[in-house]
Amino acid sequence: MLIPAKKDLRTRWQRVRFGESHLINGYTDIASAVAASVDTCAGINFAREMTFLGLKDLCDPIGKHFMHLTRPWCGACYLEARSHGIPAWDPLYSYVRTSKVCVWHKAPFLFMCAKCNRGQRFLPKFPFLDHCEHCGADLAIQAAQDHPDGQSLDEHLWFAQAALDTIWHMSRGEALTAEHFGNNVLALMNRHFKGKERPFAVRLGIAGSGPKNWTKRGSAPTWASLVDLAHRLEIPPAQLGSAEATLTDPQYWRHRPAAALDQPHLRPAKALLRQVRAELRKEPVIIQNGRLFTVESLNALARRLNIKVALVKRHFPEETQKSIADRRHLRTLLRMEGIRERDERLHAAAAAVKQHGLPLTERNLKRTGLLKVSDLVQKHKS
Repeated sequence: MLIPAKKDLRTRWQRVRFGESHLINGYTDIASAVAASVDTCAGINFAREMTFLGLKDLCDPIGKHFMHLTRPWCGACYLEARSHGIPAWDPLYSYVRTSKVCVWHKAPFLFMCAKCNRGQRFLPKFPFLDHCEHCGADLAIQAAQDHPDGQSLDEHLWFAQAALDTIWHMSRGEALTAEHFGNNVLALMNRHFKGKERPFAVRLGIAGSGPKNWTKRGSAPTWASLVDLAHRLEIPPAQLGSAEATLTDPQYWRHRPAAALDQPHLRPAKALLRQVRAELRKEPVIIQNGRLFTVESLNALARRLNIKVALVKRHFPEETQKSIADRRHLRTLLRMEGIRERDERLHAAAAAVKQHGLPLTERNLKRTGLLKVSDLVQKHKS
């Protein structure tokens, strides 16, 4: 699917692959571009209400652990749509990864076709949702399985209802921001724990780095962290992200194990960070792969130092950009040097063929033994 990235449809188009189709209802740039495209092409102005763009200023910009990777559905909802003579549709709250049951029928969502055991994409091949896009089986009549995890039905319903409540607050145009979230968490710590992060985290059973990142570093929570904290505090997640004061009583707070989706982010050791900075400031390394010379990529550098590329970019954004530019420039120089050496070999081979009085053919050029096999292969630009 192609979507225009600007208002002028003729300027530039951005491709959304099927593997990214679950992002069109989220809150990242893809959802924003799709909503703008639908508004422009259909002549409407409410496409963003079918997305979670209201969470863009509240949750982390990457959208980590936000949407289900395959489309969930409730068979009872599809059957009800048929009985009313309308096409099958999915409620927006069901696409969030923390939603696993239907709030109306209290039944677990289905994620795999019972006939072919394959998941459904958010953009199926056919213009309907109630039949499997792979085998054509009827998805509406397939039975739901039991809950896959240890959470009770009431807990599943709480998380699903929390997503539905957040959609309602977004539809009212409420400003949900990470700044409001950090202020509300700080207010709770000041009110009940004299502003200390550690007792607050221990009381709720969350990672100690979470409150510090939210209140002192201004970090945006992931959706999973936001809903998990709201469940522990027994308040709607939208209230945590709004400018309204949080009204909650510690006697109703829940102490639960840390959420499985959000493990605490560990900061690398200082010695490793110093080593990474030193490597980034060095000249790029030229490595030999067989008979070819190439430049060590940033991914290869991260593997060599046993650190994730995302951490390198997060801690050293300026050094990373300069290192990438230097590597790109060095690759260009190596490519130009390879072209020059190839031209020299071609000229030498052509001179040898001419010296023997033979026609300048590809066969005679190869017989000189002065060329590589790839020297006579046509280079096509993609």
